[in-house]
Amino acid sequence: MSDNSKMCRKCKEVKSFPNFSKSGKKYPDGLAGWCKPCMKVYAADYYRRNSQKMRIKARKSQLRLYFNLSVEDYENMYRAQNGACAVCRGQSTDGRRLAVDHCHSTGKVRGLLCYRCNIGIGYLKDSPERLRDAAAYLEGQITVTR
Repeated sequence: MSDNSKMCRKCKEVKSFPNFSKSGKKYPDGLAGWCKPCMKVYAADYYRRNSQKMRIKARKSQLRLYFNLSVEDYENMYRAQNGACAVCRGQSTDGRRLAVDHCHSTGKVRGLLCYRCNIGIGYLKDSPERLRDAAAYLEGQITVTR
């Protein structure tokens, strides 16, 4: 082994330093014990085995952090709305779960919305006045002159 190489503890091959990630102080040379290709295989396998648990944990954390809701709170709201968007009353058909809609100034949760309704309200900046103007425009009550 030369001064700029080390043996991977996983595959037992001697490889140059650029084939190893930095590890801080865990190893004297400051490099990880496994080479990057071995770590990549391990990480992919770990994710494949644990992805469902990781998604559930992330969802639980996001609901608590952003909206102060538990998964049970979300499920209760979902059942109360019969699984439908609070605005358009449609069921989510694109595989996405309903988004938690909230007032951006107070943080208060208002209900669950489908992706399109949630984005629409967001683009209208949570403004009832803009929403009324948009409705008037769509109904032909507001015309644009050129």
